Amino acid sequence: MARVYVVTPMQSQDLSPLRNFGKLRFVNHRFAYADELNRDLSLPEALWSPLDLAAQEFDPERDYVAIAGDHLQVVQLVALIAQRGEPFKVLRWDRQAGGYFPVLVDLADEEPDSSHDLLDEVRDA
Repeated sequence: MARVYVVTPMQSQDLSPLRNFGKLRFVNHRFAYADELNRDLSLPEALWSPLDLAAQEFDPERDYVAIAGDHLQVVQLVALIAQRGEPFKVLRWDRQAGGYFPVLVDLADEEPDSSHDLLDEVRDA
């Protein structure tokens, strides 16, 4: 079963639409705040370690990263996954569409395919 990686729970936002894409996997239990960053501006170990583990567990063939929650942690998780050099999928909220839609991230592809093909696949599933 596919998993949707969500970096932090968000009490004020309904995440149930993400369940259409897989089982929710929360990575950390809270946001990172500026006053707790390390001197080199990196995340503290307590937040970094779960992100690193999540990136190792992430299966780019089936899993998604939700672009939701703590933006700093989302960027860190995506960067860790991107280091593998494999295409992977993220889920982006679209206000006009009223839901999340998948986007393929492929840093090796010079001219990426339309995300509409991937969206059609998800709708058909």
